[in-house]
Amino acid sequence: MPMPNSKKMQADVRARGFTLFFYLELQTDVSGAAFIFSGTARWRDKLIFGAEDVLSNGIAAAELRECVGEFELFIAGAAGAELSADYFGMGKWYYYKPDCGADGLFAAMTSYNLLLALKSLGVKLRLNTKRVVAGMGFFGTIAESNFTKQMEMENCYAMLPDKRIAIRSGATLVFGFEKTGLFKQISEPEPYSEEAYEKCLYETRDEIASNVRAVLEHPPVPHRSVRPDRRARQQIGFGGGHKPAAQADAENPHFFV
Repeated sequence: MPMPNSKKMQADVRARGFTLFFYLELQTDVSGAAFIFSGTARWRDKLIFGAEDVLSNGIAAAELRECVGEFELFIAGAAGAELSADYFGMGKWYYYKPDCGADGLFAAMTSYNLLLALKSLGVKLRLNTKRVVAGMGFFGTIAESNFTKQMEMENCYAMLPDKRIAIRSGATLVFGFEKTGLFKQISEPEPYSEEAYEKCLYETRDEIASNVRAVLEHPPVPHRSVRPDRRARQQIGFGGGHKPAAQADAENPHFFV
């Protein structure tokens, strides 16, 4: 359900042939960009918890793009829109991109929510048998992670930690993936030395102390509970020919962190 403060941005993007449908409440940051922020981030020397902290600290959402933490971030402005996560990719975006050449994308913050939304849209999904078989042949642990973008359903993917999804405006609208700072760090590692290793140990010690201090100095966080059916509404739809049969109800117009 498009929110009021996203109308101008929607019109700008639609004029170039790409429509964005929003099912979350968009906030407007100090730069005038529309954004959604879910999770926690370390910004400068502060802990940022949810969109309220972004607004109260006068932060431009783009400043959070390369921060450490665990969050998902959506930013939209005159230059286009993007979906990104924290520096190490702890937060995840999951998306559906049809393989039939259709111009569209549907994204959510959990794979479960993504599949529920696609089901409500009437999208017929098929098992990604190679991914399913590979998963059956692997005995993981509680801490296992999916280090591939492939998901158990065809055309459903997890955004890789070193990429962000970008829709850039111009004479023509460009949709694609951009490399993040993590990509550069992985592809151009610093040479190892005992001196550098010892320096990193001290930096890690100081960073842990600084993180604890930031948490202790943060105002108390109110308890929040989310009903599962409401959590399932945390999603964004891009383009395509599908439109949800059910919209968010009037009693739940807010984005839950």
